[in-house]
Amino acid sequence: MDDDLAHLMARADPAETPLDAPISQRAMDDLARIMAGSVEPRRLRLRPRLRTTRWLLIPATAALAAAAVFAVQALAPNSPTVSSALAATLPPLAARGEQVPIAEAMSEAIKALDTPAHQYPDAPKRESMHEGWYADITIGGDGTATSAVITPQKTTFTWAEDHSAHLTVVAGESVEPAASGGIAREVEPPEPGTVLRKETMMAGEAGIAYPEPPPADPTELAAVLETNGWWADQADPALLVGALETLYNEWTLDRDQQKAVLEVLQSQPEFESIGTVTDRLGREGAAFVAHSADNPSMEDTLVVSLETGQVLSVEKTYVGGLPEFDGVVEAPAVVSYTAWTP
Repeated sequence: MDDDLAHLMARADPAETPLDAPISQRAMDDLARIMAGSVEPRRLRLRPRLRTTRWLLIPATAALAAAAVFAVQALAPNSPTVSSALAATLPPLAARGEQVPIAEAMSEAIKALDTPAHQYPDAPKRESMHEGWYADITIGGDGTATSAVITPQKTTFTWAEDHSAHLTVVAGESVEPAASGGIAREVEPPEPGTVLRKETMMAGEAGIAYPEPPPADPTELAAVLETNGWWADQADPALLVGALETLYNEWTLDRDQQKAVLEVLQSQPEFESIGTVTDRLGREGAAFVAHSADNPSMEDTLVVSLETGQVLSVEKTYVGGLPEFDGVVEAPAVVSYTAWTP
């Protein structure tokens, strides 16, 4: 398993098994099937960091790394097909206005940190509140989508210095099947406000990526993002987006740390400015798209408020190129978003 694949899988399902634990026979069998390119669609339960349980389709080795971001579930090959329609997801954010280069936009966002539009904490907090949405599509053995449901999830995550943690996830308002390509629901979504997951984790069980308070110096922060957030290739803006997403899912930053984040972004000309958008929570911000040469089937959109200096949200969009999914979702298709709240 190469470093890129290991990184993607670690982001999807941070390891909680001791490093010296023996490899199970099931893991050995799974690895053998993957290496042989003979993995059939099946159900595999993962526990992504700070998210409720999702399903992941495991395709052949060539598409495994790119597919790791999809939240789908695969049925047995003889499962009945309900519909051959494509499963529609949320449309990409609609951009408008001037496309301001990221360096110029971040300079404006840094100035906004001194305005009273948003109150930053006096010190960083080991907590995160965010709303997320992850495409939940059921795929039959013939590659046909049989059901789809879109249900936002509101997450509150707090943790202590000893790495013990508390996680609560509640259901948001789901999107009706008519907005999901007309594909029937396999089960009814939970009522908004339903507690989907409530968990207390003992010390070390949460798999914290950033155990120490993030530095307020941009050079030092970049080094931490590289080491702890797997921003191994600093010419790859998509890796930076992933590192920042993990950071904001663990910490609420103070003003100086937020400034350091904006200064790191300011030095990244690889981001494509697309203008102003309104994110999924109705907030306006400048949007920047991160393209990755290692994963051209996906794009990450980062939204930053120029009025408060906050990083508001991140979305992942499938832009096509994977045969396993081109018959299921119509590109461009938003497959997940995470929006942080005060």
